[in-house]
Amino acid sequence: MMEAAKSLQPPQATIQDSASYAEPSRIRQFFPETWLFKQVLTDRNGRAVLNLVAPDSITTWKLSSVGVSKEFGLGVADSELVVFQPFFFTLDLPYSAIRGEEFPLKVAIYNYLDKAQDVQVELKEEAWFDLLVVKSKTLKISAQSLGSVSFTIRPKTVGLNEIKVVARTREVADAVIQKIFVEAEGVRNEEVENFILEGGKDKATNSRLPEGVIKDSEKIYLALTSNYLSQTMQGLEGLLQMPFGCGEQNMILLAPNIFITKYLKESGELKVEIMAKAEKLMLTGYQRQLTYRRSDGSFSAFGESDQEGSIWLTAFVMKTFSQAKGLIYIDDTVIKDGAKWIISKQKADGSFDMVGFVHHQEMLGGVKGKEPLTAYIATALFEAGFVEEAKKASRYLEGKLKEMKDPYTLTLTSYLFELVKSPMKDDAYKALMALAKEDANGIYWDPSGNGIILPTFPEKGMEPGSTLKIETTAYALLALTERGDELTAGKVASWLVSQRNSFGGYGSTQDTVVTLQALTTYSGKLRTDVDIKVNIEAGNLRRTVTINNANSDVMQIVELPANQEIKVKAEGNGKALIQLVKRYNLPKVAEGKPIYLIDVSYDAKTISVDDIVKVNVGITFAPPVSMVAEMSVLDISVPTGFAPLRDSLEEAMSQNKKIKRFEIAGRKVIFYLDVLKPNESLSLSFKVKALYPVKAKGVVSTAYSYYKPDMKGENLGRDMVIRTR
Repeated sequence: MMEAAKSLQPPQATIQDSASYAEPSRIRQFFPETWLFKQVLTDRNGRAVLNLVAPDSITTWKLSSVGVSKEFGLGVADSELVVFQPFFFTLDLPYSAIRGEEFPLKVAIYNYLDKAQDVQVELKEEAWFDLLVVKSKTLKISAQSLGSVSFTIRPKTVGLNEIKVVARTREVADAVIQKIFVEAEGVRNEEVENFILEGGKDKATNSRLPEGVIKDSEKIYLALTSNYLSQTMQGLEGLLQMPFGCGEQNMILLAPNIFITKYLKESGELKVEIMAKAEKLMLTGYQRQLTYRRSDGSFSAFGESDQEGSIWLTAFVMKTFSQAKGLIYIDDTVIKDGAKWIISKQKADGSFDMVGFVHHQEMLGGVKGKEPLTAYIATALFEAGFVEEAKKASRYLEGKLKEMKDPYTLTLTSYLFELVKSPMKDDAYKALMALAKEDANGIYWDPSGNGIILPTFPEKGMEPGSTLKIETTAYALLALTERGDELTAGKVASWLVSQRNSFGGYGSTQDTVVTLQALTTYSGKLRTDVDIKVNIEAGNLRRTVTINNANSDVMQIVELPANQEIKVKAEGNGKALIQLVKRYNLPKVAEGKPIYLIDVSYDAKTISVDDIVKVNVGITFAPPVSMVAEMSVLDISVPTGFAPLRDSLEEAMSQNKKIKRFEIAGRKVIFYLDVLKPNESLSLSFKVKALYPVKAKGVVSTAYSYYKPDMKGENLGRDMVIRTR
């Protein structure tokens, strides 16, 4: 049982004199969405007392407690805690704004006192913004009523900034500090370089930025650790910078957390706070995934709205749900029904044909597509516990091994053969190693040039087929780890680490999920001591970072100056995994021929508050080679001061069958599009409403292939102005 501490009394005001306004005794500035997650031990009567200070939110907190005892089993109790004061205000401001925008800060003042109040509301001036109106406003608010004022500001300093507002009466007062993140204008870019240093080794690199970088938009840093997974653990919620609006994308919430949590649990490193975070994400992913389950037990990208279930996605879900058992509650019926549906599609020879949507083109059609699809499904069945069906598929692939020439099929097949202990696993291993390539970062497998069509991209930083190359290499690491080839596996793991992004993930769902499974499996069998110092020089900066067994799972960050030569040297025992991240904004979209041509325009130039504005969007899929985009995503940003109208989005979807689904995510509208053929175009429109006066900067909208995210196009919209009606 948990008893909350007594509610704090309203702040006592200090009266200076009869003509003055009161001053608040404290400032409210702690406004968490979730307040408390804590384990406690009760006394023998089942009681526990927690003395807590409530957050500053004026709200009703919902308290849920779960108790477990050997004698009485499981017990659940719910309660509420009301946090209230009779005079207070709320500050309505966006989470983020763009430097140079002009927008209002709205203040709603609540007077629950028994008489009317003369209220003075003051916005404290700060150097990071220009105040475009008077800093103090006075109004009279009746008893048991509310009033409002607004202040128009223009941010001029990039970063996390504080807003302080004070509301005073003759008797009481309230003060609030809230934070707002100010972004730089322009188009965001990111460059990532990964490298591994052993003791005695060094690396020369640089923090140079391209010409024309927008002032104060740059952030450059080194992230250092010795644990293959520490970066991923600290970036769980940001692993994949894509929306989660379909049945596969949602799995990114579930699968990585399962692999990491299992690894930490088995290694004895699972901390309560990490488990709480991972459990929340896993439960969310599991519950959302069930919405994509069909009545026959299969899964598809959009559930019952699709014509049939996807054998590929169902296999992916089954193996993931199976590995989640023991970490969160998983209904066995869901796994059994999904597996039963998959097994019903297995051919007499053990193979599988494509059923429903399959995201990789190399899995589609003919014998070439049947082999990797069969290997993929068989590994999923094995990991889900359906061993005999996996062995049946393995026997089919044993008869096809000599014909396999592409690394993608070979890595999948080799992993399956190691799992089921196939008599041909040694032959598969030899064939796989014959196709291995090596560079300065380690060993990898490249599926291009083996009958798989991969586009080429002229834009900086875009490597053809990088997501498929990463996924292929990750399957190879799984095979090598299962086989026990630690020497080769170590070089493969090093290459995979060299490819990841600043969140510890990769470009798409599949390469992220498979690589994290491979790295956690490999790391689970890797136990080495580390005691290493990394010396960093960049311009006038000199810094030494120490990595040892006590902090090996911590990602240490060193911020760097721009446009400097960087020298990094390691001393001691072990390895340091180092990532250089350069983020910056440019004033316009990068030149070059994009894979998606996207245009976003508005049908009004002069806009007043409450006006309805039509947004017109057009895209063309223009790949350099003949290929299709299996699923495309339109990520349309909405300028500050506007809100999309859901009815118009539903109308857009009903009028265009290519739109499978849409969602509103903050200041973005995200559309999911069905297959696009080369040079196919699509147009749509929806409406937004002007909410308040603002001078808004142009925002970036993007179109991209979900499964090949390097295939993209961007559009920087025009500045928008909303006037008072």
